[in-house]
Amino acid sequence: MIVPGLTKACILGIDALKAFNSIINIRDDTFYVQDDNGVALKISYDNQEGEQGACHTVANIDISLDEIEAKVPGRFRSYEYEIHMKNDEPFAIISYPVPIKYREQVSCEIERMLEYGVIERAKTPFINPLVAVAKKDNTVRLCLDARQINDRMLEDHDGPEEIDQVLRQCNNIGVMSTLDLRSSFWQVPLAKSSRKYTGFLHQDRTYQFTVVLFGLKLASAALNRASEGVLNGMQGRVIDFVDDWLIVSPDFDQHVRDLDELLTSTTRV
Repeated sequence: MIVPGLTKACILGIDALKAFNSIINIRDDTFYVQDDNGVALKISYDNQEGEQGACHTVANIDISLDEIEAKVPGRFRSYEYEIHMKNDEPFAIISYPVPIKYREQVSCEIERMLEYGVIERAKTPFINPLVAVAKKDNTVRLCLDARQINDRMLEDHDGPEEIDQVLRQCNNIGVMSTLDLRSSFWQVPLAKSSRKYTGFLHQDRTYQFTVVLFGLKLASAALNRASEGVLNGMQGRVIDFVDDWLIVSPDFDQHVRDLDELLTSTTRV
């Protein structure tokens, strides 16, 4: 949501609108937010012809609210990451036992990952241990003990810049926005020839990952290479650090154009 007519032009993102329990009224150009005490505050602006020129829009973006809020991670369509191994000898490591109270949650998570296309049923001689990690909210996160893969794969030294180099690019910034990629590594497809190395067992059934998995030591390199297709030509305007993209611009008008270009690029790659 881009609001004109304020003392300082600003862009309110979905997260900000949610945080303040915002209610938008299109008919009378107002919206309401709640303060710390839960009191609704009305914010309005003049929508006169003289201010029409000050209203900026991010054009040519066909992304619906449902897509923005979707829990399913996106997927790079024009890139696949390939794992190169030093030792291609099969291995099968016994999985760790899952506590009884978490078994149903683990099965639900497996079904969710199948639905998202993150894993698939497979026939592979490479079996890694599956680890169920209990989170603070009593839900379960499934991880792969990828130490065997990590020990056997060839190094890929591609990756994000050192943080001090990233910070040095943040001079003379007028406006900035950030994008955080949801389940970023899951957005990078694995080449079909590499999927067999990510096999694991659950209830005596074999599965393998179709995407780059968390815990793979080359995950950051894979994401960095996949992101190049999106960020190509936007050096100096988009600073990427792992799964965070910082869009920096000298002024608001240029910032809207930069956002337009970046978001358009994400729909094509």
